[in-house]
Amino acid sequence: AALGRGMVDTIGTDHCPFPRQRKVDGLENIHEAPFGIPGVETTVRLMLNAVSDGVLTLNQMVHICCEQPARVFSIYPRKGCIQVGADADFIVVDMEREETLRDADIVSKCKWTPFDGWTMKGAPVMTLVRGEVVMEDGEVTGRAGYGETVERVG
Repeated sequence: AALGRGMVDTIGTDHCPFPRQRKVDGLENIHEAPFGIPGVETTVRLMLNAVSDGVLTLNQMVHICCEQPARVFSIYPRKGCIQVGADADFIVVDMEREETLRDADIVSKCKWTPFDGWTMKGAPVMTLVRGEVVMEDGEVTGRAGYGETVERVG
């Protein structure tokens, strides 16, 4: 696929958490439904599943999901790499963990995912932002207000 052949430059999500009914309203006329899907909670799992399926390597995933977006937004090398002086932002993954995505587990505003019922292999088990654990085993542990604006480099 295009991912594994290096034809995709970046992966991201704009996360459009519209209620399911707003999307259903567009089944007969697509112009009545808002564009986009809720994706911020599922993107990493979908990409790890693609790694498990052999579509791309873990290094390729890191390149298109971390390094390339940081370069596009001119925040590299503060973000998007592991090196002295960069923020200690990491996702620790368990590539053997299998989980089924379920609407009931979605914590964002919309409370649903278009991937409900899909079984994924590979899951984030811990997330660190600037060296602080902000998610562990599916539980958000980060404190409100911890985020900060990242200035462009150069």
